[in-house]
Amino acid sequence: MKRLLRLIRRQARNEKGFTLIELMVVVIILGILAAIAVPRFIGQTDTAKQKAALAELASIKTAIEIYYAENSTLPFSGNHTLTDELTNSGIDNPIDPWGGSYHYDTSGDSYVVYCQDPDGHYYFISDNCSPYGPYGDEPQPGASRPPTSGI
Repeated sequence: MKRLLRLIRRQARNEKGFTLIELMVVVIILGILAAIAVPRFIGQTDTAKQKAALAELASIKTAIEIYYAENSTLPFSGNHTLTDELTNSGIDNPIDPWGGSYHYDTSGDSYVVYCQDPDGHYYFISDNCSPYGPYGDEPQPGASRPPTSGI
């Protein structure tokens, strides 16, 4: 019996921590998990910016429609950068999620408001459609949703 107790005590003294191999296995597992998780979180930033652009375009369309209902005319004619026009109206920092400007273009009673991401894709809204994007070609006044994304 004493021998068994000595043997158990000896084994207990020898197991004071993790071996190098055990630590390496844990580090490798953590590395694999990080390699899987990090790209997913990075992609969420782009998705959030796309959705923010579409939401802001919807707000701009609402403002244009209200202006048109009250004045029977569109707020601007021709091709404008909305940054200058909105700043003059008292709106601070009217930029798209990528730091660029919103653009506004009209032709008669048709209009289009759009912005562009760093990859060159357009996000737009017009009098004929809801917010749409990404799209590969610059939209024109009165644009409606194209049959494909254009990319």
